[in-house]
Amino acid sequence: MLADNGALGGIPLLLGAALLLVVMLRRGIEPPARLDVLIVFACALGLLRDPGVEITAVGPRVAVGLLVAAIGAVGVLAWHRPRLATGRTLAGLVAVWAAVGALVIVASPKPKIDVFELEQDGAAALLAGQNPYSIAYPNAYTPEETVRYFGDHRTELHQYPYPPLSLAVTTAGYAVARDVRWPLLAAALAMPLLLFALATSAGQAPRTAFGLAVLQLVHPRGTFVLEQAWTDGLIACAFLVLLLLIQRRSRAWLGGVALGLFLASKQYSVVLLPLLVPRRVVPRAYWPTAIAVGALVTLPMLLWNATDFIDDVVLFQLRQPARADAMSLPGLLQWSTGIRLPGALAVLAAGATIVAVLRRVVDARDLALAGACVYGVFFITAKQAFCNYYYFLGVLLLAAAAMGPRDEASPA
Repeated sequence: MLADNGALGGIPLLLGAALLLVVMLRRGIEPPARLDVLIVFACALGLLRDPGVEITAVGPRVAVGLLVAAIGAVGVLAWHRPRLATGRTLAGLVAVWAAVGALVIVASPKPKIDVFELEQDGAAALLAGQNPYSIAYPNAYTPEETVRYFGDHRTELHQYPYPPLSLAVTTAGYAVARDVRWPLLAAALAMPLLLFALATSAGQAPRTAFGLAVLQLVHPRGTFVLEQAWTDGLIACAFLVLLLLIQRRSRAWLGGVALGLFLASKQYSVVLLPLLVPRRVVPRAYWPTAIAVGALVTLPMLLWNATDFIDDVVLFQLRQPARADAMSLPGLLQWSTGIRLPGALAVLAAGATIVAVLRRVVDARDLALAGACVYGVFFITAKQAFCNYYYFLGVLLLAAAAMGPRDEASPA
């Protein structure tokens, strides 16, 4: 994720992370130890790359580096002086990262990536009364890039591939500040707070809860994910809220809202469905509200133009060509030999993983780690997988650590 902006060049680090995940699954989740070392390591990795592709000015790059390093320094200090590991201190660090995120957005007003451009134009179209799933978008890529990314020659882009929930959130940001990334910044700020609440609710020591939250704040590619306008922070927030509500045994309708938003936030949410269905994981009472929320979010755009909606949100994902620069094993194989593996490989691999881990999921406490296992296999065998996918995977691993180990009498 640190090389080539999260594309193929990050394979060595990805394989190392996969090996670490295998070790974790064999040993089970253990009480997080030496989070201070991990925080220092994360900060050091972050300094290896610029905070964003389009941020070339020295001032913003230095300011972002210093502010993130300061957040990490407070995290290390709080690990050794637990009285500092409070919600109030964390709120202060989140405020610092809000300044970091704002600086990234301002310093990189127009990143060259179709994600940002589609979200901006889609939001503008919706506010103008047009259907974002039925219009054409400019293609800013060169002919060579177009063939590599889309598999053919095209002068316009005819698909808006993001679900209606993502469209609604980014449109709100565009309506207020003419930039879809402001609500994505809000999601980035919510994640450490949710991790802290989740760990505290699970009975973790304050310094452990604080350290896990700081790890998310100093994520080496957190500013890059924000700059590129990737929306994976939305599905991560929904998942953390769902875990927290289950943990606290909150009202069923609240849990149902969180579950519905999770399923409606990103296409790959359906990969986790088999792990969510057992009542020992997600209470049955959540599902009526979840289905209603999903329908409320999705149906208006589906009914506006069902053909275009299905083509953009579903079929376009299936037609996408395999990418030789994908941060996955098929991408590595294609880059080195030219051999393209079928996209169905990821579905089969994820399905086999679900079968293997489902019986090990005793309750919702296991959901984050099991989800990390399934998504890790799904992404590493996918025809397209980039930094944003593994950013989401990292949140799942932190959530697994936040929910803590079981007692020694229970299976890991």
